[in-house]
Amino acid sequence: MEQIRAFIFTFISIFVFSSAQSQSELTTRIHLVGGSATIAPGFQKGNSDINQYIHGFAYFYPEPKVSINGELYWYLGAQQQQTLMAENSTLLFGSNFHFVKDGKFDPFVGIMPAVSMVSANDYSSGRPIASAMSFTPLFTMNAGLRFHFVRWFNGFLNFRYLKGNLVENHTSALSLDEFRISFGLGFNFYSTVKRKKTIPNWSLE
Repeated sequence: MEQIRAFIFTFISIFVFSSAQSQSELTTRIHLVGGSATIAPGFQKGNSDINQYIHGFAYFYPEPKVSINGELYWYLGAQQQQTLMAENSTLLFGSNFHFVKDGKFDPFVGIMPAVSMVSANDYSSGRPIASAMSFTPLFTMNAGLRFHFVRWFNGFLNFRYLKGNLVENHTSALSLDEFRISFGLGFNFYSTVKRKKTIPNWSLE
């Protein structure tokens, strides 16, 4: 509930602040670079606990409707003391498709490959024993929205679904299917500076 309240407060603040900063809007998203980091909860299939991550990401727009993205989910642990996952950090790289070419609202979807560094706890002996580390490939889909309220900053919301299985170094196959949510404040800047063309004056006085 507190996360939902924080989300509502963040986006209300964004809308209020943007009304006073409209003069600093982005003119285009081509060659835009940005990124951020935030806390992201994860809801894993077959796991009643809520995993917690630091979600960091960076992106670059080679075209207004396409962005190249690199992302990292660093596993912090879970809410309960007896956590299922001892380690579950994830690295992703891929592209997002953006539905709108220009403007403040920037909805997008993406499909990215990922790899997770995974270790699961075994409680059969009465105390947690972490399995050996495994590097597991994942398939991920995401959908989200950025709100470019000023030239240098944006508010973002991202939903991601990850699909995969841990099939080694554990007592049995373990589903890594998980739904992760991220939102917060991001920054952005142009990687190139557009200069007006000047026409030389060859006239003789």
